[in-house]
Amino acid sequence: MAATGAVLLGPVGAFAADAAAGETVVFAGDRDGDYEIFSINPDGSGLQQLTRNADLDKAPVISPDGHRIAFARYVESAGASAIFVMNADGTGERRLTDYPGGDGFPAFSPDGTKIAFARGRPLGDDILVMDANGDNLVALTDDDASDREPSFSPDGTRIVFSSASRADDVGGNGDVYVMDAIDGGHLTNLSSSAGGDRNPSFSPDGAKIVFSSGRSGDDDVFTMNADGSNPVAVSPRPGTDHSPRFSPDGSRIVFEGWGQTNTGNRLYTMAADGSGQALVTSGPSDVTPFWGVGPQPGPAPLRSPAPTPIPRPNGGIAFEAVAPDSTLGPPAGVDQPAWGAYAAPVPTPTPAPGDAAATVTLTVLDQGQGDGGFAISTPAGATVDMGTPITGSSGGVNFLDYNVATIPNVTVTDTRPGLLAWSVVAQLSNFDPGLIFARWMGWTPAVVGTANMGAVAGPLVPSGYPGTDSGLHSGRVMATVPDGHGDDPGTTATLTAALNLRVPTSVPAGDYTAVMTLTVLS
Repeated sequence: MAATGAVLLGPVGAFAADAAAGETVVFAGDRDGDYEIFSINPDGSGLQQLTRNADLDKAPVISPDGHRIAFARYVESAGASAIFVMNADGTGERRLTDYPGGDGFPAFSPDGTKIAFARGRPLGDDILVMDANGDNLVALTDDDASDREPSFSPDGTRIVFSSASRADDVGGNGDVYVMDAIDGGHLTNLSSSAGGDRNPSFSPDGAKIVFSSGRSGDDDVFTMNADGSNPVAVSPRPGTDHSPRFSPDGSRIVFEGWGQTNTGNRLYTMAADGSGQALVTSGPSDVTPFWGVGPQPGPAPLRSPAPTPIPRPNGGIAFEAVAPDSTLGPPAGVDQPAWGAYAAPVPTPTPAPGDAAATVTLTVLDQGQGDGGFAISTPAGATVDMGTPITGSSGGVNFLDYNVATIPNVTVTDTRPGLLAWSVVAQLSNFDPGLIFARWMGWTPAVVGTANMGAVAGPLVPSGYPGTDSGLHSGRVMATVPDGHGDDPGTTATLTAALNLRVPTSVPAGDYTAVMTLTVLS
């Protein structure tokens, strides 16, 4: 995908400048040989063009306060798409990303402080999230599937998106998935259709998801409950229908349709149950609509002159502020999520091996239970320096291999009567500042010595890089002890583990830290 960023463009959105607090449909239209941004009232009046350039503008979303528009632009000179933002009237345009593989399909979080988007990477398209000013990129998926079209739930805790080529993607044509917005956890297939399901987004109350699907022969608009149950076709008309979006109050849906009484794509609206369809635009090619509101009371958006872009080594762009803008970034006093992920930095320049220094800090839970006769401990302030990596390769993918570090001895003490069974489970956080996945850390647990209550070391867990779902991002067993403590009725066991961290060679130089939490269970 890295060489063909154009496919990530998707939709584009904008406002009529005089549509202050009213509702507006924004879309990409080809009226002059390339796609530009247009706005129109939901009844088809008030058409306005908001961008004029030689590139292709698509991928619309309107910020919740109505002040800004995020969109994707295929930059011909770069041969890839990028995420841009602009003010509601089309002024103050700013570029947020600059990645060779292409970025597209942006979506604002409900509070307007984050933008989710799809990034074209060598193993497949992935979903990332960044601050609304382009800072703090966090990858939520990292695999060989094609993940696109993210959209936040109204409460901001989940992201729905389309994905193709996953193991549970029925037919391989794409299904609708949902995951946690903070770290990509609890990934769930909601649609499981062989017809190909795309373009999902939540209703304003979070109860429904609207999407397009080919399960009925041609592509139609469907709705289903937010848990994936009760899918219903609401646009069973001749032709293909795509890119549905609910109106701000959830009573209607806007979508693009082709092949009814005309050629080319037009925009339509209909009631949420499919009744009352109405033509909104006449083309010749209008696609990917977004139905939003005009600017709401609050801080004014950043106006021209545009800020000066500052290229960053991780593939994003930071900006110098030219005026106070409280609408960008998180509110004061709000911490960023603790979970991070590799954000696919620009591969040049490649840092020399060893420039990225990784450290793991050990912490423990359940250090005392009941009468205090059962506990786990580590050396005070125990940390693990991952050392200097060597270069490695697997399946044609190069990486830096940190494979010389060992966890300091972990001691479990059990003086309870009954010689009860127990286990130690470990889980690693993603590395801060958010460029390395926990799943890229593997280990080989070991039991130290012979008098260890019959403890048995947990299985080897390989590094999850490149491209596998292994690693320490979920709970992994360090050791177990059976009931009766086997042949050794002692009271202590000493455990350790050799660590193996593999990261892409393109991770920029810097200090990276993670926390490994050890929990003893009985």
